[in-house]
Amino acid sequence: WARWIEAVAIGGGGGGGRGAAGAAGTVRYGGGGGGAGGVSEGRWPAAVLDGDILIEVGSGGAGGAAASGAGQVGAAGGVSGVRLNGAAILQAHGGLGGGAGLSASGAAGAGGGGVQPANGGGASSISGASAAGVASALPGGPGGGGGGGGLSASNAARQGGAGGAGICPTLARIPR
Repeated sequence: WARWIEAVAIGGGGGGGRGAAGAAGTVRYGGGGGGAGGVSEGRWPAAVLDGDILIEVGSGGAGGAAASGAGQVGAAGGVSGVRLNGAAILQAHGGLGGGAGLSASGAAGAGGGGVQPANGGGASSISGASAAGVASALPGGPGGGGGGGGLSASNAARQGGAGGAGICPTLARIPR
């Protein structure tokens, strides 16, 4: 029989924002990268988990839909967690969606919350490569999505940013 139950929940990542569309010769930022989902861990004696246990897996947020005109914000990622008899006993929130690409910016989405908050996405750029997803602001948290490439006023296409690095949580031996 199990003596302990452990769970790790990771929220869904936020979707990237849609970039701006516009006439040639105008500034058009790409959408910002979505934030990574937060991470939470829990450990309980098996004897106290008496009842219905539901495992919830948060979905990834949808990216901004393709269309002409202004950009669109990406959707937030879903919450992952564990419920006991309908009550949440562990939750990790999804990352926020990346910002819409506009004529002045393509902001990054923030990372989701949890016991270990996650890193945010990268912002779009029109003067060089877009920012990579953040990996170092919260070293124990997963990396965010890279910013979408933009177009400068001279119609130079700029490269999108790389996604931030993932994590490998520390493994610990559980005493029996």
